[in-house]
Amino acid sequence: MTTLRLGAPASAAVELLTWFPRFPRLERFGGAVAAVFGGPLATYTGVLLANIAVPSWHELHTKLPFVFDGSAMAAGGGICLAFTPAGESEPVRMRAIIRTGIELAALRTVEDSASILAEPSH
Repeated sequence: MTTLRLGAPASAAVELLTWFPRFPRLERFGGAVAAVFGGPLATYTGVLLANIAVPSWHELHTKLPFVFDGSAMAAGGGICLAFTPAGESEPVRMRAIIRTGIELAALRTVEDSASILAEPSH
């Protein structure tokens, strides 16, 4: 629960501080806090789903957080591509490709699970 209490407000505060550029040190600090708690916040839903009583979700408890994390990184790369000028987007494109590869690899491990309980995720 600490991740939700710190990560989401820090991300919102950083976004609000970009509208008021008089506080650059506070903006950098908020960005660091958001970066530290962003990963756990992205995987939180996968961990919750994997720890419920539904056997097919619980069977994937070691793989599901990576699927959610890869999906969040791919979505972040996509939104960065949408708002980055074409001439400056080469680093963003490379990271988006890597992030999408991570998501696809995580999904592939879920789909290749041999257990009968993982059958609904195919």
